[in-house]
Amino acid sequence: MDKTRAVFLVLLFFFIFFTPAGNAPHISTANELFTLKDYLDLQRNYTRLLKSSTYEPGLVFGESFLPQEIVDLGNRVWDLESTEELIQGSDELMELVSPHELIYFKNVSGIYEGSWNQSVFQEKLEPIKLEIPDLFKPSDNLTSSLLFQSSNSTSPKGSTTINDHSKGNITENFGKVSFTINEIASRNHERANVALIEVTASLFDSTGSSQFSFDMAGFHIKPTGNIILSTASLKYSGLHILPHLLPHEKYFAEARSIMVKYLNSTTNRYEKDLDYDAFEEAEIFAKECEYIMYGHVHSVPFTKQQLIDTESELLHPMGRPTPKLPALKISGLFYSPDCAVALQSTDIQGEKYETYWNRLRVIVVYGIVLLFLQMVLLAKQMKDTNTPSLLSKISFQSVIMLIVVDGTIWTASFVSSFVEELSLPFIAVSFLSFALTSMYEMRYMVEIYKAQLPEGEVDAQVREVIQANTNNNVNGALFTNSDGSFVSTPRLPQEPDQLPLPVTTAQPQQSERALAGSLYTRVYFFLIVFIIVSIIVSSWPAPFRTIYEYTVIFGLYSLWVPQIYRNVTRGYRKSFLWSFVVGTSIIRLVPFYYLFSTEANILSHHTDDRFALFITGWVGFQVLLLFVQSFWGPRVFIPNGVLPKLYDYHPVLYYSSDGDDESDLQNLISTSGQQHVPTSTTKSPKTGKKQKVDDDENPTGVKRPSVDCAICMMPVELVLVPRKLLMASSNRLVSSAGLILARRRYVVTPCQHVFHTGCMDKWMRSRLQCPICRNPLPPL
Repeated sequence: MDKTRAVFLVLLFFFIFFTPAGNAPHISTANELFTLKDYLDLQRNYTRLLKSSTYEPGLVFGESFLPQEIVDLGNRVWDLESTEELIQGSDELMELVSPHELIYFKNVSGIYEGSWNQSVFQEKLEPIKLEIPDLFKPSDNLTSSLLFQSSNSTSPKGSTTINDHSKGNITENFGKVSFTINEIASRNHERANVALIEVTASLFDSTGSSQFSFDMAGFHIKPTGNIILSTASLKYSGLHILPHLLPHEKYFAEARSIMVKYLNSTTNRYEKDLDYDAFEEAEIFAKECEYIMYGHVHSVPFTKQQLIDTESELLHPMGRPTPKLPALKISGLFYSPDCAVALQSTDIQGEKYETYWNRLRVIVVYGIVLLFLQMVLLAKQMKDTNTPSLLSKISFQSVIMLIVVDGTIWTASFVSSFVEELSLPFIAVSFLSFALTSMYEMRYMVEIYKAQLPEGEVDAQVREVIQANTNNNVNGALFTNSDGSFVSTPRLPQEPDQLPLPVTTAQPQQSERALAGSLYTRVYFFLIVFIIVSIIVSSWPAPFRTIYEYTVIFGLYSLWVPQIYRNVTRGYRKSFLWSFVVGTSIIRLVPFYYLFSTEANILSHHTDDRFALFITGWVGFQVLLLFVQSFWGPRVFIPNGVLPKLYDYHPVLYYSSDGDDESDLQNLISTSGQQHVPTSTTKSPKTGKKQKVDDDENPTGVKRPSVDCAICMMPVELVLVPRKLLMASSNRLVSSAGLILARRRYVVTPCQHVFHTGCMDKWMRSRLQCPICRNPLPPL
């Protein structure tokens, strides 16, 4: 191993194993500990007040809090499909005795998303001033004072002066909302009527370019499907007053008891850990808009027993038959007292976590099948192109595109394998994607790179030969004697200072290992940079994210463009197997179609049917171009003269009709080791002298001498055309099908050695060198 690489690996290991995870541990100062103690004492005081309080609807310890418009909207949300009826002239609610009861899920933990619209009552709302306790008001920090200017101002109660730039202050008329609900299990949660839930919500504007995320906690009233949530910060103790925001007193005592236990356990944990972050978070959240949510989870068309069996099967799967779960629907009202914002939503839909995990497992299994099929196709492709000649036809860049996609899948699946519910399927995906990327694709990439390294030297030699033929010969044909010997011998490489190693001797492996290590390093570095950039872009506004996403997708789904370009520049008709081209295209399009054409996809990705059709057409167009190149030539759609000429292994050979040049024949024999045996002349059995064939017997002048093939040692019959016939304006004989097929039976290398086409094709499957002079050759 290279010393530089060894030092780099050692430093990398030190960095990984000796760098602490996350932020550096914070050591609280004495002032911070005093502040934390005062904050926790305040929280305990609020908890004691809640524990000893009685039900006062809409009041905060005797102070008026909720506007009447919000109370009415909240009651309307809660009574969307209630089995309770409000008695006229009374603030109490009584249940109706009915044989048919609405059935609600007892546990509504899950993932939800929908849209919101601004309430028509928002213009009538006025911001409510929520002040930070005097004990924690900033005094010596000018920036902090400015941040809390609206809260600490001396404006009278009910003043409309608020900070329009507060985070969470919604100014648009509609947008999207998404949130997750997690139920906190209690000791008797199965028999309890009220459950404590935690919610992480995000509000988006209409374009998705702006997002406001916040955490809430609250109650789920199981018999009615109603929920009520609130944020909490240094300026607003939402959780302590939340039981008083219930529309009626029926569940107040149970909700108060659950909340008191939850607050006490949270405070005890902060006090035990001396976690100053608890106060910092409350201080940061005080700079944002507070929110209260009234929600109603719609009933499901199940009987009571069916619901019990279904929830039991979801929690503890045993294969029992259960009805298909419908989508959970929620109607809600988001109200911000300090920012005077009221948002209504009636189309929020979601699914329980258990259903989501099951659906995700199915998608992961499909992904495993696709990865396995891709691995089988790639193994077949590698087996078919296992020689340097065949590897030189494969585009290095196309394989890199495959590595980028599969490497990203490997990284994402490895990270996702730490999710407990999905560890097993994602471990399988991680293993297959790792094997596909590292053991197959990157190994294939190294072999392709090694096979294509000598291309620069070969190209230079081919250009010299083509230029010489163009300058000295007719229409690119090679000038020979009448017996098939070439008039001009090509310039051979200089003799080395020492003898070359035998062909069967194993070559040194150090250079190959260094080459492989260099390629691996570059690919891994590019892959890491690509993943980091993608993670950073995920936090950008939606328009910029979309531009980046569509650009990357278009680039990665242009994987056959480099192969088309290589076919054009190098003159290849066939490179990848058709099974690999078609199979890989389909495998790559399946997940793309799922994300862009399925509304309820597992990643909640937006759909775009037009872009999906465009990418499908683009991939199909690339496959069509490969098909055209394989049947009609790689440059069939390129005008003549645009690109440099390719070397022709089957050139037209012509000779001068003035006579033969014996000195050139002897020169060629001495340099190439081939013996030319003319068949168009006869020798006298006695004297051995040549006798020319009568022109009357061969009126066209085409001669067919033969030379020995150095591979099979059998004669190779050449086709020689007289110079005067080649220069004639009507050259139908040269372009006749018979002579073209005859020329296809032998090949002439740039170093002017002749072999059978079949022999040379087999030879060049293993090495791209001339069998006689070992000069590098362009692929046949």
